[in-house]
Parts: sequence; C-alpha cells; structure tokens
Amino acid sequence: MSYREIFTFGALLFLLAFFMFLREQFPVQKFSKRSSVSIISHNFSVYFAFFIRHLGASAVWLIFPIYLTEMGISKFWIGVIYFMNSFLQFIIMQKIERFNPNLLLNVGTIFSGLTFLLYAFATQVYEFLAIQLLIAIGWSAMYVGSLRIILENNFERGSAAGFLNSTIYLSTIIGSLIGGLLAENFGYKSCLYFGAILSFIALTSRIKKSFMNFSS
Repeated sequence: MSYREIFTFGALLFLLAFFMFLREQFPVQKFSKRSSVSIISHNFSVYFAFFIRHLGASAVWLIFPIYLTEMGISKFWIGVIYFMNSFLQFIIMQKIERFNPNLLLNVGTIFSGLTFLLYAFATQVYEFLAIQLLIAIGWSAMYVGSLRIILENNFERGSAAGFLNSTIYLSTIIGSLIGGLLAENFGYKSCLYFGAILSFIALTSRIKKSFMNFSS
C-alpha cells in the first residue's frame, strides 16, 4: 500500500465519522454567567499540568517514528508500536475511572516522564513494545483524571472540558515547533529528554498545588 492510499483511507474514515456525527442529537444545556477567564482561573492547575506534560509529549511524537526508523526498526513494527499505545489506552481507560482523579493525574505525569526517559535508552523492538504499557497508563491516567476533576468541579462542564481540549491542541502546536528546533540542533534524543523533564515539572506543579490546598 502506498502513502497516497493510506491518506485516502484516512479521509474516508473521517467522512464516515462526519455522517455518523450528523445523526447525533444533543440535549439542551443550561449556561452559567461565569466568564471564560473565571473558568480557566478556577481550573488553572489542571490545565497547566496538562499543558506542560503534553508540550513535551508533542515534541516526542514529532520525531518518534523517525527516531525508530534510525534505530533500524521497520515500518511494520513502528505501526505495531503505535498500535500498542492506542490499544492499551482503550483497555486501561475503562478500568481506572473509579480511582481518585488527583492521584490519576499525578500518576499520569510520572509514567509519562519515565516513558520518555526509557525511550532514550531502548534499542530493540521488544523494549519499545514493553515501554508502551507505561505511556498507555500515563496518558490514560492523566486524561481520565483531568477530565474527572474538570467535570466534577465545574457547573459549566462543556466549557471546562472544551478548554482542556484546547490545551491539548495548543500544546501540540507549540510542542511540535519546539521538537523540530531541538531535533534540528541537538538530535532526536534531546526531544525525549525534553519530554521527560516537562512531565516531571507537571508533577511538581501538581504536588505544589496539593500542598497549598492541604496547608489552607
């Protein structure tokens, strides 16, 4: 299969999703008078931790398939490595919702940081496949934890969750740019270290927030 056929197949799936979306009916929602600034300020610690972690992750994902190729891993196995991440997320996200959301968010940052750090030392396909369990736990825990905190602590659930998704998109844009600059000037592994460092910074920000809440 050529790259053109892959792009065409992806476009068809998006078109199918579009037609499925047209059939959905959404309930009427009540709106509060809280401003966007107020919502962002109220949830800033979650948005900030999510932004910082995903900023580093976006730098990693920009170069990751190229990095794997340079390690001598074939396109098929690169696909399998990516599949393992998504497949494990699908399973894990259904099992962890019952846990404390703040704990999930913190665990997510730890596992993300460990994953990006271990990527820098892995050399074989089976090592990358094993590490994918960590990133699947990391992303699942962070996303589910963040989403639960947002939904459980805000009347404006749609707006609060929308800002969380906007944080993902913004960090993807900036993180990809930073990843390109790092890879160009310092090599691919610099992106991996960058991702690990930012994940641990995100954890630090959450610990500081928890300590401040406990003190007050």
